[in-house]
Amino acid sequence: KKMLSDKILVISPLLCVKKSEIMDYLKENGIKYAVDKTNFDTSYTRNWLRHKIIPEIEKRYSGFGKRIIDLSKKLSRVLG
Repeated sequence: KKMLSDKILVISPLLCVKKSEIMDYLKENGIKYAVDKTNFDTSYTRNWLRHKIIPEIEKRYSGFGKRIIDLSKKLSRVLG
């Protein structure tokens, strides 16, 4: 978590939340969706993984992303 200003709190990453859930929340609460253009720059390792590697793994192992999210939740509970 980090404060961008006295009114903006950023919580990242939201691994356990689907993008569709975020979009629904924003719509229900009248909040404008904003895009960080660096999210598409694959020179950043996180984006290279997200846009190149994980889709390839998903092709071979359906449900990979969900299993990673489940593992992340379990680790979060264990590590506190």
